[in-house]
Amino acid sequence: MQKTGRCVKVVTRKLLPGRLPEKEDFPGKLRDGEWGEKMRYSITESEQLILQQLWNNGSMTVMQLVEGLSESTHWSRHAIISFLKRMEEKHTVTYEVRGRTKYYSAVPGESEVMVDSAQNVLNRFFGGKIDKMVLYMAQARQLTDQDVDDLYALVDKLKEEGRKST
Repeated sequence: MQKTGRCVKVVTRKLLPGRLPEKEDFPGKLRDGEWGEKMRYSITESEQLILQQLWNNGSMTVMQLVEGLSESTHWSRHAIISFLKRMEEKHTVTYEVRGRTKYYSAVPGESEVMVDSAQNVLNRFFGGKIDKMVLYMAQARQLTDQDVDDLYALVDKLKEEGRKST
């Protein structure tokens, strides 16, 4: 283990695409200080753009990522390499070497990151309560009539599914 400033860099075995990190992959604890049932991902907007490319296209090389992101970001090859190194440390990407080329893959699935990110926002700003978030959005006039109708339809659907499972 090597300490660098506030961060602790941990050398672990490389993850295979589709394999989630396990407790044995970390000699310490996760970011939140406790072992949970699943890995929690803290994804920046830049990292999400890279993950989106990997989810949409499967394994990609650095140059393929540069090409795929060129119109929307204009990032250099070096910038993408820096993002990928940080993402490797966070266990959000892994790579496979074929010949002399690294092929990067996303570790978490798209829905897993979406749920985790949404839960993170709920916890940070609304105490984990979705009703507080909806109330805030309604009070800030951020919900349209269609949004309200969609919420009612979702609640009705969830109630119906709940009745079927009991």
